[in-house]
Amino acid sequence: MPKKRDQAKIDAQVKDLTGLVEEIKTHSDRAAAIVGAAFIDERLRQYLSRFLIDKPKEVEELFGFDRPLGSFGSRIRTAYCLGLLDDDEYHDLKIIQEVRNAFAHELHGLTFADPWVANKCKDLVLITRGTDPSLYANDAPRNIFLHTVADLVASMATEQFHLYADNARRVVPAPRHWRAGNRKRAADSAG
Repeated sequence: MPKKRDQAKIDAQVKDLTGLVEEIKTHSDRAAAIVGAAFIDERLRQYLSRFLIDKPKEVEELFGFDRPLGSFGSRIRTAYCLGLLDDDEYHDLKIIQEVRNAFAHELHGLTFADPWVANKCKDLVLITRGTDPSLYANDAPRNIFLHTVADLVASMATEQFHLYADNARRVVPAPRHWRAGNRKRAADSAG
């Protein structure tokens, strides 16, 4: 069972997710794709920043506009390369990024019924993890996309608090010098 402070954070994230789902239920496909991806993007930023060293000013510098972790794509790739995402999560996040970009850059008329978007949504794999894939075989692409967004947000929330609880945050190493290691190896081999 999570600690009381962790449970409060988990409850806040569930409330945020519920609010997101309610907001995008009644909005256009464009809004659903862009807002859903933006929600994941922000959660990914939070997830990464909680994993990095406890130097908020330095960490936040990574996430600013035109910074190394300033884009959705760089956050996805970094989280994956740090081992914070599994292969399926990485795969689905890349698809969500592609779909979001398509909706963001198309001037008008794009919907989840568009063949390219529908096929991308059918390629999402997290929706079938732990369930019978036939349950979602005939589901609407928009529902598959939004369900995957919810799964990813829930996964990141769970992992985020797991990392927090286990103190897995990266730390700044103690001062060191390359010569110190060479002297120790020389002493060990002489002895």
